[in-house]
Amino acid sequence: MDYYEIEGIDYNRDKSRSTLEDFIVKGNTGTLCIIQSLNDPIGYFCIAFSYTLEHYGKDCFLDEIYIKPEFRHKGIGTEVMKYIENYLEQNNFKAIHLIVYDKNPAAFKYYVKNGFQVQKASFMSKLLNQKSKISKT
Repeated sequence: MDYYEIEGIDYNRDKSRSTLEDFIVKGNTGTLCIIQSLNDPIGYFCIAFSYTLEHYGKDCFLDEIYIKPEFRHKGIGTEVMKYIENYLEQNNFKAIHLIVYDKNPAAFKYYVKNGFQVQKASFMSKLLNQKSKISKT
C-alpha cells in the first residue's frame, strides 16, 4: 500500500489481493520477489512478462519495485536492479520497460542515469470491462 501512496495510485485492497493471487497462481505471467535484509522483508518487485516483435523476443515490465523508506539511499535499489537485469539477460529477455509517475522525480532521474531511455512514443492505456466515469446528462 505504501508504494501506491508514493506513486499517487488509487489502491483497492480487495482488487489488489485478487489480482496478486491470480498472478501467483498462473505462474508464467511474471515473477514476484521479496527483497530481504537478513531475514526481514524490506521490499519487493514484480515483473510482468510479455513478448515484442519490435525488440525481437521476450520483454517485460518492471511493474512495481518498492523498498521500505528506512532502507532507501543505501544502494539496495541499485543492487536489486542489477539482479533484475542479470536475471533477464540470462533468460534471453530483450528489453525491460517501466513507468515512472510524475510524483517521483528521483526515480525518473535514477532510471535515466542507469541506462533507461525516454521513448519517442506515448504510453497509453485503456481500462477494459469497466463502467465509464462519464455521466450522460
